[in-house]
Amino acid sequence: MVNMASSQSVNTLIAEKVQHARLQSWPVGGAFVFEPLRDASTNRFVDVFLHWPNSAAPKLDAPLTRHETLNLRHFPYATHCQIKLEPQSTPLEFKIGEHIAHIPEVMPQTGLFDGLRVLVAERINEPHSAILDWHVGRHGAQAALIVDRSASPDALAAELVRAVASEPRLEPLQRVLIVDINHPLGRPDEGPASHPFHLSDAPGKDRMERPDPDPKSSRLGFSLLFDLLRVRYLARARAVARLDTIDLAMLGPQGETLFEALEDQVEAVLNLRGERVYPWSLRDGSVSFGDHICGRFDGYDRNKSWAAIPVRMPPGSIWMPHRVLGPKSEAEHAWPFWRCMALRFWRCSARSSTA
Repeated sequence: MVNMASSQSVNTLIAEKVQHARLQSWPVGGAFVFEPLRDASTNRFVDVFLHWPNSAAPKLDAPLTRHETLNLRHFPYATHCQIKLEPQSTPLEFKIGEHIAHIPEVMPQTGLFDGLRVLVAERINEPHSAILDWHVGRHGAQAALIVDRSASPDALAAELVRAVASEPRLEPLQRVLIVDINHPLGRPDEGPASHPFHLSDAPGKDRMERPDPDPKSSRLGFSLLFDLLRVRYLARARAVARLDTIDLAMLGPQGETLFEALEDQVEAVLNLRGERVYPWSLRDGSVSFGDHICGRFDGYDRNKSWAAIPVRMPPGSIWMPHRVLGPKSEAEHAWPFWRCMALRFWRCSARSSTA
């Protein structure tokens, strides 16, 4: 049994605009249970998110808790439900199999991004310099929420503090939140996401040695990560664009931005479609967005993503990594973006270009 009398994830205020938060979870019967999130508007419902690190098709054979459970839904490596209960100060008891944990609920921190245009991203190993160039001033973003899965989220937060204080180009940012999580989020049977074996366009995969599994840095397995961020931080944001720190959204034909296009349409969601681009060569081991001048000539598949307006979301909507479940869209187009691949595979690119 795991008994936690109290635990509130505390945001560390590093600078006026930059915060760093670690989200807590507890291992219970093969799953990690995140801190239950109390619905502030009704004070009667609690959102619960579970990550099943070793199960792409999770299921529960018995009730998760003695309280009334609503809208239990399973997703790849993840489960979400709501619990109906009266306001209380004691931790909630969760049981999976023979394993029990008492986990305290917390209040969402949606005021952090209230009324702001927010970029939300996953970072694996991208260099700090690229993150500083990422979209700021290009699309009218006012805030960024970055889930840092690298080994050094503190280092990124410190670099952003320095940059926000010294670089005029970052003045539009009103809030930056770096989030890390206390357990691995990646797929259990895959190696690092930055390894060329997992690069869909890489030639000669049949001659590559499969990398050892590493859920700390493999492709994202926890499919409800961005829905967890929606409930905890982003429900009151003006608009949210789901773009990784290697993605650059294009401007529209008349110079309009991604956020302007999203807000001008009737639908709640704007689909995004990314083209993978590459540098011609890297001679000094460094890489930037500007190095990516080569598109593919022999492939038509694209990376999917989305941008959304939270207040337009119908009940029951779910923010998945590559699409939003729930809203129906009549839009026939998808907003284009470039996925600058060497920023994530830069160590491999640097070695190959200097060989």
